[in-house]
Amino acid sequence: MMANPSITGAIRPRQPVMSNGRPLFLSPTNMTKNIFLAVAIFLGASLAVAEPIVNVSTGLSFPDSIAGYERVGVTDFESKKPGVGFSYTYRSAEGVSASIYVFNLQLAQIPSDIDSPLIAAVRKAATDDIAQVAATRGYSLRLPFSATASVKTSKGVTKVTYDMFRIPAAFGGNTFTWIWPARNHIFKIRLTPSASGELNTELMQEFYQAVVRLSIE
Repeated sequence: MMANPSITGAIRPRQPVMSNGRPLFLSPTNMTKNIFLAVAIFLGASLAVAEPIVNVSTGLSFPDSIAGYERVGVTDFESKKPGVGFSYTYRSAEGVSASIYVFNLQLAQIPSDIDSPLIAAVRKAATDDIAQVAATRGYSLRLPFSATASVKTSKGVTKVTYDMFRIPAAFGGNTFTWIWPARNHIFKIRLTPSASGELNTELMQEFYQAVVRLSIE
């Protein structure tokens, strides 16, 4: 074992870093350059986080903000289970969480009609998932409102399924889902209020409609 100089004898003075046989000292000028470089790298990384994220399979770019909701996360399901796609999570200032799911179930063709058996199956699966979560938390899920919504886009009117699930306020309040086909994929939004139950319904409407337009246009 190498002897510890601080124990066996006098501590040797720290040697300067050498460059071409000459001592290299960090001058104030070099320190300033290094500080600016570090700040530039940090800012560059911060800006990269705020840049839009592109869904490769659809070519759709998800911005860092949609109708007052800020993007806070991206989840890659596709790499572990092909066909399940990705989710993009956004959050409002009130803490309302909205996840956008984009997937194709490994199907070569996705029907463009929301009344197709495929969309009906996806809708039922979404209901079953929420019901399962409700059961684990000790309450029964209620589906008090189910409808078809229409969103005007630059390419015409797009129809989407809309479901509202009645959930006790103690568990966060009502949960909402919207499902529709676009870009030969299935899009689904699941929106859940904050723990306090606050929900700006006007902002919610703006958000889901903006996402629909984004997927179409």
